[in-house]
Amino acid sequence: MGRSKLDDRMKVLLRKIRAGETSFSPAGESDEARREFDRQVKCLIALRDQNFIPTKGLLFQREPYGGGFEFAGAALVRGLTYEGELAVDELDMAPAVDTLGETLSHPGLLACRRDFERAIASVSSDPSHAIAAASSTLESVCKAILSQRGRPFPPDQSIQPLMKETMKALDLAPENAAEVEIRRILGAVGNIAAAVGTLRTNYGTAHGRTNEHTPLTPIHSRFAVNAMAAGALFLLESAINRHVR
Repeated sequence: MGRSKLDDRMKVLLRKIRAGETSFSPAGESDEARREFDRQVKCLIALRDQNFIPTKGLLFQREPYGGGFEFAGAALVRGLTYEGELAVDELDMAPAVDTLGETLSHPGLLACRRDFERAIASVSSDPSHAIAAASSTLESVCKAILSQRGRPFPPDQSIQPLMKETMKALDLAPENAAEVEIRRILGAVGNIAAAVGTLRTNYGTAHGRTNEHTPLTPIHSRFAVNAMAAGALFLLESAINRHVR
């Protein structure tokens, strides 16, 4: 993940550039407005140095000021680089995505990580593929947990049966929870699996489509990946907690 390199000002600029903003100038003539624009220019340069903006795609205008020169404007001629596009995609992911990515670095979870990385990489470029990969990630996580606990896979290895067996293996079955609030939370985790699985069935690349099929947008795929990450992380952290005890 690339967010660790970005401060808040850089994140704001990346989102503006993704949205189509290509020219920048001081908000006014005051000294404070000039200082703020100078900080914005330095931020643009930092983005260029990190290869989020093409090296030759950033132009500056300077004008005399106070016995010297200062930046009076900046313009982008090529938008974001591929790395910049990926960085913006990551900005729009929930915190669970980062934490799940770190958790899946464990050697025993490499298959899960491959599915996870496919989901992240295609959120904006191919939403249907991202949804299919998100469902595959959750399936892989369930299989990894069941294998680690010596539990057999269900005959139907689609996402909902796998999720149900995994939650049973972790003593997380909603019907066994004493408190109604906990039952609701655990039920919501199961609903995540059902929702992501339904999206893959109806819109993912794993199944055929009709001529009337309406493709999903990155808004939908991002939501699906974020939801998957929250559910998968809950299962993995529950499994780790039980293993430690």
